[in-house]
Amino acid sequence: MKPTNRGLRFIAVLAVIASVSIVTFDPILASISIAAATAIIYEAVGLTLSARRLRYASVEPRSLSLRLRAGERREFDARIRLERRSILPVEYSFDYGWISIVGVDTLDGSIRVRVEPMLAGSYRVSKIKARMQGRFNLMEVYVYIPLDIEVRVYPRVLPFIIEALRLLEVGVAGFIGVQPGRRRGYGTDYLESREYIPGDPVRFIDWKATARLSKLMVKEYLEDVAGGIHIVYDTNVLGGVTGDEASSLLLSTIIGLTSEAPPLTLTVKNGYEILARSISGDPIDALRISLRFILSFVESMGWDIYEYLEPLGYRSLMDVARRHGLDGLIEALRVRARGMDRSIPYTGSTGRIIYVGVSVCDSRYIVDLAEEASTRGLDMTVLTPGKPWMDAGSLEEAYRIYRSHRAILSALRRLGVRIHVKPLR
Repeated sequence: MKPTNRGLRFIAVLAVIASVSIVTFDPILASISIAAATAIIYEAVGLTLSARRLRYASVEPRSLSLRLRAGERREFDARIRLERRSILPVEYSFDYGWISIVGVDTLDGSIRVRVEPMLAGSYRVSKIKARMQGRFNLMEVYVYIPLDIEVRVYPRVLPFIIEALRLLEVGVAGFIGVQPGRRRGYGTDYLESREYIPGDPVRFIDWKATARLSKLMVKEYLEDVAGGIHIVYDTNVLGGVTGDEASSLLLSTIIGLTSEAPPLTLTVKNGYEILARSISGDPIDALRISLRFILSFVESMGWDIYEYLEPLGYRSLMDVARRHGLDGLIEALRVRARGMDRSIPYTGSTGRIIYVGVSVCDSRYIVDLAEEASTRGLDMTVLTPGKPWMDAGSLEEAYRIYRSHRAILSALRRLGVRIHVKPLR
């Protein structure tokens, strides 16, 4: 408990009045001092009793886990249950900028919480801060109510990295090198005749049209041009948010252009220093170079994005990374490979692996294990619950778990894994 700004001023005035009353023996000033001190004591006692009730409050749900994309906004409702309703108004808040309370219903104690992290990473809060002020706004007290919220935020660029890796694996169908476009110029294919404009070459005068129309006419032709797109990407950023957004813009632009397969060249620079260039016109080459720089940026920010590259196993990702020189991805996958070697001490070429667990809770490991079993020639069987989304806290979370579960099982079946799903009864 501590005095508010108004309370500090009130206490300062009280101290002056009390001092003057002691020096002058003025009974009126003494009475005012006693009355003011009584008001402060009364407010402090009332706040103490109200805060004691608030300390036994609980929040439903008590814990929540979310997965978001950086910059994405998510809102949810929570309810604060009190044993006895407080007679003093309560203000709820959090100590972090990425989470806030945007609405309070004083009738049923429900609050609207908004989560909006701007940067990738792991976020967690363990309590809500409740603030109460006395009736005279002289004293205030803070009480913390337990509430466990964990938010895992992946960068904006992650979906584009996954799509870029897929394109590097399958390539761009239909690209056959620089494809020429055509424009008005000095080619050999006749387009039309038009009226003469001063400055037109005399050799293009259309004498037949001039004689027929009685005015000077010139011929226009089509010329071939290397119709392509050149992208210039500057690696200078202000921080994680701007770097994430710039990386997303670059990859999304290149990925969007690969579907049209135009001649695409790229320059990666830092100020006036040229860091890399792609001049072949192949969109895949431009995608490879841009991905190399973006993965370096992601690593420099300490973002662990490789856990989201599922349901691809580490061997498949390693093959793509080696062919395209993605050093950052290669190093992260080597860590996964070492962990896989330690988890399967058996070195024989025949045998069977039985995995028991929830697919969506261990998706990266289970696909890595399936690839390792396939490489070693071992049979593998997976025993997993059939409907893991039944534990979801919301319909949106249930749908996300359902999609992940289906994708993982599909990847396992492609690797020849036997899957036994335990139905829910």
